[in-house]
Amino acid sequence: MSSLIATALLIALVGASQAIPHLCNTNCQQKRLEHDHHASLKRLLDENRAQSLQKYAGRASRRLAPNPDDLQALTSLYKSTGGANWTESTGWKEGTSGDPCGATPWHGISCNDDGRVVAIELVYNNLVGRLPADLVKASNVEHLVFYSNLLAGPVPSGLLNSKNLIEFDVNNNAMSGRLPDAIDAPKLQSFVLYANEFSGSLPSQWNAPSLQYLDVSDNQFTGSPPEAIGELEDVVQLVVSRNNLTGEFPTSWGHLTKLEQLWSFNNDIRGPLPESWSALRLLENVEIDGILGVLPDWLGTSWTRVQNLLLPRGNMSGSIPASICHLERVEYLWLFQNNLTGSIPDCMGKMVKLQSLELSDNRLSGSLPESLGELYNVSYFYASRNRLNGSLPESLSRMKALQVLDVSSNMITGGIPASYVAFTDRVYSFAVCYNSLSGPVPASLERFFKFIDDYTCDMYGNPWSCPVPGVVPKSCGCQCSECNTGAKRQSCAQCVASAGCGFCANGPNCIEGSASAPASGYECPVSQWTYGSGNC
Repeated sequence: MSSLIATALLIALVGASQAIPHLCNTNCQQKRLEHDHHASLKRLLDENRAQSLQKYAGRASRRLAPNPDDLQALTSLYKSTGGANWTESTGWKEGTSGDPCGATPWHGISCNDDGRVVAIELVYNNLVGRLPADLVKASNVEHLVFYSNLLAGPVPSGLLNSKNLIEFDVNNNAMSGRLPDAIDAPKLQSFVLYANEFSGSLPSQWNAPSLQYLDVSDNQFTGSPPEAIGELEDVVQLVVSRNNLTGEFPTSWGHLTKLEQLWSFNNDIRGPLPESWSALRLLENVEIDGILGVLPDWLGTSWTRVQNLLLPRGNMSGSIPASICHLERVEYLWLFQNNLTGSIPDCMGKMVKLQSLELSDNRLSGSLPESLGELYNVSYFYASRNRLNGSLPESLSRMKALQVLDVSSNMITGGIPASYVAFTDRVYSFAVCYNSLSGPVPASLERFFKFIDDYTCDMYGNPWSCPVPGVVPKSCGCQCSECNTGAKRQSCAQCVASAGCGFCANGPNCIEGSASAPASGYECPVSQWTYGSGNC
C-alpha cells in the first residue's frame, strides 16, 4: 500500500510541475530566440554540408598515394590541438605513415576522387590549442568545421583566401585575434564565428559573392559595420549582435534583398533606420536596438513577412504607426525602452499571431484598446512605465494564452473587471501597481485571487478604497486610502496626516517630517507632498 501511495504522490507532483509554465522575461525570451537560431543554423549547415559531400561518397577507397600537403596539414592539426586527447581520433594516430583518404578514412575527413582532402569536420571533439599555419596547405578543402571545441588563437594567415573554401565554422570556441582586412573566397557560402573572442574591425573587403550565412555574433569586434557587406547580395542571414560595433546602420545593406534574418543588437550602433532598408522585403527575423528617430511608416508595408520584430533600447520618437498592424505574421513585437508617444493603435488587435508584446518604458498615453482582447496567442503583455490612462479593458480576459500581464506604473483608474476571473489557472504574474486604481474589486474574483496568491500579484501603490475586499490576498500588497473613500475624498485637498490618508487624490497631502514621501505603498509626485515638520 505504501508504494502505491508513494507512486500516487509522485504522479501528483509531476502533474503539478507540468501544469506550471516557466515564466520567461524578455532576457529569457531573447536567449530562447538566440538558442533557436543557432540550433536551426547548425541543422541547416549540417544538411547543406552532407549534401555537398554526397558527391564524394565512396571515392576514398581508391588506392592513391596520400597527398603530402594534405598529410602535413592534418599531422600539424593533430599535434597543435592535443590530438592524443581528442574524443575521437580514428586513423589520426598513425600520422605521416597513414592515409587519411584510404579504405578507412580518418575520423572527420572526407576526400575526393583524386585522394585530396575536401572536408575536415571535428566537432565536439576536445580540440585544445591553435589551428596550425600548415592548415592552408590542404588547398582543396571545401569545409573547415571545428565548432564546440576549445580552440584558441587567431585564424591562420591565408586560410580565408582559399579559392575552394565553401564553409568555415568555428563557433563556440575561444579563438581570438583580428580577421584579415580582405576575404577572398569566391565559393564561400557560410562564415560562422559566433561565441569566440575575435577583436578588431570586421573585414572591409569581401570577395565572397556566394556567401549566404554570416554570423560573427558574441565576439569583441569594434569599428563600424562595413558598408562592403552590402555587396554580398546572396546573404540570407546576417548576425553581428553582441559585439562592440559603433557608427550608424549602413545604407548599403539595403541591397541585401535576399536577407531573411538581421540581428545587430547589443552593440553601440546608433541612428535612424535607413530608407534603403525598405527594400528588405524578405525579412522574417529582425532584432535591432539603438534606433533613433521615428518608427518608419514603410516598415508595415515593406517588412510584411517578418515574424520577430524586436526594436528595443533605442530613442525612437513619435507614435507607433498604424501601418504596423499590417504585419500579420508577427509573433514577437518588442518596442520597449524607447521614447514613443501617442496611443497604442487600436488595429493591433488584428495581429492575431502575436505571442509576446513588449511596450514598456516609453511615453505612450491614452487607454488600453479593447481590441487587445483579440490577441488570443499572446502569452506576455508588458506596457509598464508609460502614461496610459483610462480603465483596465474587460476584453483582456479573452486573451486565452496570457500568462503575464504587466501594466504597472501608469495612470490607469477604476477597478479590476469582474471578467478577469477568466485569468484563473493561466495568468501567473499580475502587475497593476503604481497606478490610480481605487476600485471596485468584485467579490466574484475570489477564485482568481486564490490562484494568483501562489504566484506574482502586485497591486500596491494605488489609492484603493477602504476597506480592501477580503478576497484580495495580502501577497498582492493592496493598501487602501481613507482619502479615497466616500466623504473623506474631499479632505485630501487639505492638510491630512499620512497615517490616516497619505495618498494624493485632488490636492497636496501634508506628511510629517521634511525629507521625502512615504517609502512604500503610495505613488504620488513629490511636488504634491507638503512636509509638515510637526504641524500636520
